Amino acid sequence: MLPFFFEPGVDYQPCQRREATFWSLLALLFQMKGLFFLIVLVSLGLTLLTILSSYGLQWIVDGYLPQGRMEAISQLSLWLLVAALLQALLQFCKQYPLLLLSRRLSLKLLEDYLSHVFGLPLSFFATRRSGEILSRFTDANQIIEALASLSLTLLLDGLTLVSLILALAWQSPQLFLLALVLVPLYILLFFAFQKKFKSYHQDQLEAGSQLSSSLMDHIKGMETLKALGLEDGALAQNKGYLESFWDKVCTYSCAEQLQSALKSALQLGTTVAIFWWGSRLILTGHLSLGQLLTFTSLLAYFTGPLENLLQIQVQVQKAQVAYQRLQEVYQVPLEEQGDRQSLTRARGALRLDQVSFAYDYGSPLLKDLTLDIPPGQKLGILGLLGCGKTSLAKLLVGFYQPLEGQVLWAGQDLSCLHPQELRRQVQYVAQDAGLFQGTLRENLLWAAAAETVEADLWAALELVEAVDFVQLLPLGLDTLVGTDGTALSTGQIQRLALARSLLTGASCLILDEATSHLDPETEERVFDRLLALDQTLIVITHRLELAQKLERIVVLADGCLKETGEKEAIYLGQESGF
Repeated sequence: MLPFFFEPGVDYQPCQRREATFWSLLALLFQMKGLFFLIVLVSLGLTLLTILSSYGLQWIVDGYLPQGRMEAISQLSLWLLVAALLQALLQFCKQYPLLLLSRRLSLKLLEDYLSHVFGLPLSFFATRRSGEILSRFTDANQIIEALASLSLTLLLDGLTLVSLILALAWQSPQLFLLALVLVPLYILLFFAFQKKFKSYHQDQLEAGSQLSSSLMDHIKGMETLKALGLEDGALAQNKGYLESFWDKVCTYSCAEQLQSALKSALQLGTTVAIFWWGSRLILTGHLSLGQLLTFTSLLAYFTGPLENLLQIQVQVQKAQVAYQRLQEVYQVPLEEQGDRQSLTRARGALRLDQVSFAYDYGSPLLKDLTLDIPPGQKLGILGLLGCGKTSLAKLLVGFYQPLEGQVLWAGQDLSCLHPQELRRQVQYVAQDAGLFQGTLRENLLWAAAAETVEADLWAALELVEAVDFVQLLPLGLDTLVGTDGTALSTGQIQRLALARSLLTGASCLILDEATSHLDPETEERVFDRLLALDQTLIVITHRLELAQKLERIVVLADGCLKETGEKEAIYLGQESGF
C-alpha cells in the first residue's frame, strides 16, 4: 500500500462553506417588509374576529336560549353571519398580498440565481451536467413555498397562539392546563422527525437531479444511442434511476404519514380528555355548557396553529436543503470581470507570454508557450487530437486562465479586461457552435454590432454561402429554429454560426474546426473569402489543404509550439497523421 500525504500550497486559501440556516431564509423574507406587515395586519384582524365569533355560541347557549329570547338569538345569528362574511373577505385580503409576496420572492431568488449562473466561468459548465444546474432552478420553488408559509406560520400563528392562550385561560383555567399537555407532545413530535426529513429530502433531490440529468443526456444523444443499438441499456438505466427516485419519494412520504398519524392521535386524545373533564366540571357546577362548547371551539383554533408549526417543519427542511443546493452554486466564484474598461475597436495583437495551462488536478497540457500574433495575420494551428489546440484557443478568449504566464490583447492582460468587451473583439467559433431558440434573423443579430443593417446581414450570409438555402426556407430569415437548429443540417448551422460571428464586427476570429461539416469545395470557397478579410484569423484545422493557404503555421505537440514553414508543415502533417 502506497500512502499519500497532502499539504496546502503557497496560494491556498480556505473556503468556508455557507450552511443554509433558518435565519438565512428569514432574511430573504424580511426584504419584502411592506407586503409582509400588510399580511400581518390583516391576519391579526382575522384572528380577533375569529375569537369574538367563538363567544357567540356561548352567549346563545348560556344566555338567550334559557331565557327564550328568540329575537336576540336571531340578531346575534345575523351578526355572526356578517362576521363570517367579513372573515371570508379578510381571508382573501390576506391571500392576495401573500401571492404578491410569493411572486417577488420568486423573482428575486430565481433572477439572482440566473444572474450568478450566467456570470460563472466556462470551466463550471464543463464540469457540471445541465440537469444538475436546472434542477437547482426548480429547487428554488420549494424555498418560495416555505418562505410564503413562514410569513403566515411563524409570526402570525405565533400571535394567534398567544391570543388563544389568553382566551382559553380566561374561559377555563382547569381545561386550559389540561390542553397545555398537548404542547410539549407536539414539540417532541416536531424534533423527533427533524433530522429524518432533512436527510430523506436531500436523498430525494439528489435522486431527482440524477434522473433528470440522465434523461437529458440520453434524449440529446438519441442518435448516438440508436446508432450503437443501446436504447435498451439506456432505458434500463433510466428506469433504475426512476425507481430509485420513487423509492426516495416513498420513504419521505411514509415519514410524513407517520408524523401525521401521530399528530391526529394526539389531537383526538386531547379532545376526548377535554370533553371528559369538561363534563365533570359542568356536573359540579364549575362550568356551563356554553363555556365548554366555546372552549372546544377555541381549542380547534389553538391546535390549528400548532399543526401549522408542525407542517412548516417539513417545508423548512425542504427549503434548507434546496437553499443549500443553491449555495453550492453560489460558492463558485464568478468569472473575473477585470476593470470593465471599454476596449477600442482597434486591431490589437494577441500574445502568449510563457503560458502554461492544466485542467484541475491534471498534469500541464500546455507548457511555457510564447506566441505573437500581429494584427491581421492569418495563422494556422495544427496538432494531433487531444494535444491542446482547443484549450489554447479558449485561453486566447479568456475562457480559462493560465497557470503561469500572461495572455495579452492589445498589450493588456486578459485578466484585467472585462470578458464580454474582450469577446466582442476576439470571437471564438467552435465546431459545434449552435443556434438559439427564435428566428434565424434573431440568431444572426443576437450579438451583431449596433450599426448592423439588413445589407450587412445578407453580405455575411453571402460570404459563407448561406443565401441560397436561407431563401429556400418557408419564411426565410423569419423561420423559427430550435437550439439544435431544427430542419437544418450541421453544415448549414456551421455557416450560420460563422455569419453570426462575422456580424459582430470582431477584429479577430478564432475558428476551431468551424467549417469542418462543410463539403470540401464549399469549405475552400468560404475559406478563401475569409482570408480576404482584414481581420486577424486564427484557424484550428485538420486539413492541410486549408492550412497551406495561411501565411503562418505553428504545430502544437507535447504541450509546446513549433514554428514551421509551409513545406515543413506538410512534412510534419504526413509524419503525424494530420
